[in-house]
Amino acid sequence: MKKQLLTLALLAVAGTAGAQQLPNGSFDEGNWVDCVPWTSGGNTSKYGTQPKSWKISNVIGFLGQGKTIVGKEDAKGRTGKAVCVYNSPNTASSKGAIVPGYVTLGTPWNTAIAPDENGKDGGTFGGISFKNKPDALRFYYKRSVTGTNTRSSVVAYLWNGTTTQKKVPGNIGFTVKKVDMADRDINVLKMSRDGHQGGSLFGEHKLIAKIESYTTEQPTEWTEWTIPFDYVAENIGETPEKINVIFAASDYFNSSNVTDGVSMSIDDVELVYYSTLSSLKVNGTDIKLQDGVYEYNGVGSIAKDCVVATPTSQFATVAYSYDKNVVTVTVTANDGTSKEYKVVFPSAESIATNYKNQINVDFVRNVTSSANDVVISANSDNTINFKLNNFAFEGTVVGDILVPKVQIAWNGDKVHLTSKQNITIESEAFTNLKNMPMTLDADVDKDKNLTASLDIMWNSQKIGVSVCKMPFDYSIDGTALTIKNGEVKAADYSTNLVAGLAMGMTSIDLSGVTIADENFYDNVVAAYGNNAVYFVGDNNVEGDNIVKNGQAQTLALIDEDESMPFGSAFDFTAAAVSYDRAFKTGTDYVQSFVLPFGFTVPAGTTVAELSSVNGDNLVFKPVAETVANKPYLVVITDKDFINKLTNVQVKATTGANLTTTVDGVSHIGSYTAQNVANVYGYANGKFVKANTGSVKPFRTYIKVAGTQAAPMAFGVNIEGTVTGINNATTAATAKEAIYNLQGVRVSGDLKHLTKGVYIVNGQKVVVK
Repeated sequence: MKKQLLTLALLAVAGTAGAQQLPNGSFDEGNWVDCVPWTSGGNTSKYGTQPKSWKISNVIGFLGQGKTIVGKEDAKGRTGKAVCVYNSPNTASSKGAIVPGYVTLGTPWNTAIAPDENGKDGGTFGGISFKNKPDALRFYYKRSVTGTNTRSSVVAYLWNGTTTQKKVPGNIGFTVKKVDMADRDINVLKMSRDGHQGGSLFGEHKLIAKIESYTTEQPTEWTEWTIPFDYVAENIGETPEKINVIFAASDYFNSSNVTDGVSMSIDDVELVYYSTLSSLKVNGTDIKLQDGVYEYNGVGSIAKDCVVATPTSQFATVAYSYDKNVVTVTVTANDGTSKEYKVVFPSAESIATNYKNQINVDFVRNVTSSANDVVISANSDNTINFKLNNFAFEGTVVGDILVPKVQIAWNGDKVHLTSKQNITIESEAFTNLKNMPMTLDADVDKDKNLTASLDIMWNSQKIGVSVCKMPFDYSIDGTALTIKNGEVKAADYSTNLVAGLAMGMTSIDLSGVTIADENFYDNVVAAYGNNAVYFVGDNNVEGDNIVKNGQAQTLALIDEDESMPFGSAFDFTAAAVSYDRAFKTGTDYVQSFVLPFGFTVPAGTTVAELSSVNGDNLVFKPVAETVANKPYLVVITDKDFINKLTNVQVKATTGANLTTTVDGVSHIGSYTAQNVANVYGYANGKFVKANTGSVKPFRTYIKVAGTQAAPMAFGVNIEGTVTGINNATTAATAKEAIYNLQGVRVSGDLKHLTKGVYIVNGQKVVVK
């Protein structure tokens, strides 16, 4: 279990996963093994135990006397086993000598010449093979003191080559055997040999790095301690061959400072290879690094060499890669492990969209306002193009303002846009808007709200353009405008905004906003005529075509302006109708209409719908009740019959079917002025074919399906009367010579012929 937890811990530490590590740094590998203390005399006796791959400085004594154990297993490690070393008295010593406890990757040894113990010495020689350059040594420790608090030691060193010292005494007794000792600690560390046993040195080595640290702290809980290696400047380019690590309860290099009652427990020892950064600059600005955080916002705009990173380790390398909006810094430690830092600049794609904004234009202290679309598009180099559509100046639409290749950067959590360049506006209204100095300063927040200011110099005058959030939300569906979630008031030009948006609209829904402009009706509604329907909710607004809570006082339809469209997105009730169309009266005069409401046909008025096709005649059937949004023909004697209607039920025109189709012939109504082609328009009692033409609002026309025969004109039959065909009669049983309208004689009698108009004795006859 402890191995698994330690592995996870190592993976979480930058630069340690996969690195060359010390063996059994957790002290958990298998059972502890017997300790066989080394002596120059070749001791083979076991005394105490020690963790695999490590050695504890237990003493075997002399002739069975003075055996001393100075290390043991600590069962209460961080997550498993740990090692505890301690100083302990040598009971065989007449002078009360204290044996220092330490654990090492090398080989511990000691010497003393009996009986007076003169010439005592000891330490560690050798180590293990090792080839990397770690940055630090990290471990956890606890420490306790029951006597004099002398300092405990941590020693580690890296080297290559071999230095051997001759004639080093390596056992305890009256006769001490001397040996040649390779890589003795004080020799590798190039420390003074004064007071130490042994002869001359031979061989060569290079000390590459070392640790020599001490503590008198007494933590009772496991405490992390990370100690950096101190690399020797002249040997920093050398490759290590060996390493040794020593943890000592005592003052390791000072035997006179070893006291009883001092112990130190060690666990989870590891070498650290830093693949982290010590500093990060973005466009010259220092970024404050945080532990465990590897992603930071960029400062300024992305460009080559805009990021400069300094690794924590002097042996790590740094590489940079550039994406559209991310600079990735890869830090590779000496052992090959790596860590990625990302410097994230704002993404052009993330803000590329169509923004609906209020635009205020200040020129010589005269401020005008309009609703405009601002389009931000992304370029492949992470810049953006800023385009203000249909820029209006002094009440005239000038054209589009395009600012290309704008740099983007962070402004807190906003995306900041800034540019200084000369621009040209392609305009039909103006010809001298070229090479104008312009400054753009803009922000897009995390909710995709755009604010901007543009200063444009034109003929030595500044045009100040501010782009701000609309005071309300709006949507457009065809010719239906909905204003919602805000307030309409003159003080912030919102009345003008509504007026601008209302251009071309046939219904405006204001039920979701508060209207705080007492002149709203005059400034907005009246400006666009009463042919549009306005839904104003509970606002205190009165007037024609104003619908509140589903009720309107008057539905006013304008016919004088032939270009004025009509439309409603909702059903409502109108108490009265005002329609200024100049209907012509007379029983022989046929007119067409389509209206958004139905009504009961008054006496003296004939309203008829297309019911059948009889050859070149269209047969219309009179109706007693009309239906909203359906095309009709009408013959009237009272030109004001529409204006006498009350409480009409107005139906929505949005999505309504304005067509009646019979036998491949369609009668079509229109609420807009439009150009049409290959249709039949009503004139002089007939529907006459026209290759091109136009239709007025509230009028109708005829269109024939592509497979249907298409005569040059259709006569109109209302209640059995064919208009436009003089002296027409209804066919009965005539047996005279019969011709069709193309002059071809047909056989049979009239009652057996198909429907249509025929010539009999020079007279036109209708067969029903």
